[in-house]
Amino acid sequence: MTGVDERETLLWQLGTAASLFDLLTAGLSDEEAHRAPAAEAWSVRQDEAGVWRADWSDAEPDPAPPTTVAWLLWHIGWWWSDVTGRAFGDGAVPREDAAWPGSVAAAVERVHDCHARWKAGVATASAGDLASTTLADRCWPLTGFPFSHVVAWVNAELMNNSAEIGVTRRILSAGRSRFASSTEA
Repeated sequence: MTGVDERETLLWQLGTAASLFDLLTAGLSDEEAHRAPAAEAWSVRQDEAGVWRADWSDAEPDPAPPTTVAWLLWHIGWWWSDVTGRAFGDGAVPREDAAWPGSVAAAVERVHDCHARWKAGVATASAGDLASTTLADRCWPLTGFPFSHVVAWVNAELMNNSAEIGVTRRILSAGRSRFASSTEA
């Protein structure tokens, strides 16, 4: 029996997570992405200069607020650009520099670009790179672990955020259906 290739396993897992993202964003409109699932939901909003900024608090709220799908798309684009830059590129991407691109199509394209850049970096990572704590320590939020753990975290975070998109869309759909039924009576 041959050994398991850690990199290939992580790339397979990444492909699964990316497929989930595509499944759960299919047919998503700009209107749906901006619809709040609950009062006080975090979203993305245009500032005075017309730049789309995400609602944010440096002190993480407890409990976390509900979010719009637009906010979730922004969040994926930001954290994935950031960790990719730290691992394989020019460094961190500050939150303030990570504006939402303004439409679902552009946000999904940003996530696809993040996926392509991350996949290319992981595909060329050596066994030594995957075992490196030095490489991992450059990547927020994990420190003191091998880089393979950061790769697994990225996969899990993409799955988590994709599932949040799916749940938010279900809530929005149920709310719209319930509203439509109550107005038809």
